[in-house]
Amino acid sequence: MIALAQSAEAKIVYTKTYITIGKRLSLNLDHYGRRDFAFSHYSYTHRSTTAGSLTILRQFQVKPEAANGVVGGGYAAALKAGVRIGPHQKFQNDTQIMFAWQKHCSRTASTTCHSRSSGNWKDVMDRYLGLKFFVAGKVHYGWARLNETEIYATLTGYAYETIPNKPIIAGKTHGKDVITLQGRSLGHLARGASAIPAWR
Repeated sequence: MIALAQSAEAKIVYTKTYITIGKRLSLNLDHYGRRDFAFSHYSYTHRSTTAGSLTILRQFQVKPEAANGVVGGGYAAALKAGVRIGPHQKFQNDTQIMFAWQKHCSRTASTTCHSRSSGNWKDVMDRYLGLKFFVAGKVHYGWARLNETEIYATLTGYAYETIPNKPIIAGKTHGKDVITLQGRSLGHLARGASAIPAWR
């Protein structure tokens, strides 16, 4: 009963977790109902070309685009802690590239490599993805915190505002209006597949 009372009074629900993103990772911000978002992170090598990407997939609304200093330009923004995520920002409801890269090496007498990349999430630590989703038909805002390199992409936490249409501050995890949950982690993976449905 005490836990339920705390949840009812909480305005921000923060889930602490640490998950390496594989080819596909689903994210359910409010731990109820269907998944809200999905991430994809992959790389491949074909002959002389190595490439990969980190992508936020669907759904509903995904990325702040051009307001309050949020970087846009067609790629999902990599926000710093303290940025306000809310109604006056622009979001896009489609798949968005966070970071993509490609390296091509010509195998001649001397190997020459050329690299190119795009997106805002190249080699970042503790950056935030602004999220907009729906609970019972009402708009809520949240964030997901990630680290990214060409080899690894890691989800290290996420949060959402329980009050509809109220902005949330990227990275806020402490305060009387915050309740912290322990999400899926390496410990859950060690316990096996039986632990995962409860997290979702």
